[in-house]
Amino acid sequence: MPNASFQKVIAPSDTNKKRLSNCSTAIQYIKQARVPLSDSDGVTISAEDIAAGDKELILSLLWNMFVHMQVKCSI
Repeated sequence: MPNASFQKVIAPSDTNKKRLSNCSTAIQYIKQARVPLSDSDGVTISAEDIAAGDKELILSLLWNMFVHMQVKCSI
């Protein structure tokens, strides 16, 4: 029996669309893990920001993920 958590993903042919689609999928999983999707200034981090390569927002998201995982592990 196939695993219910796997979904069939149809990737667009355009590279930019693929990048945005991949980032959107990643953001969905990050959201489900309850990682905050905003930086220290309150700016919401979106899939578009990541696909566009916004280094500051990407680093903020990574920091949020590290802090979130560290708190979970220490409990």
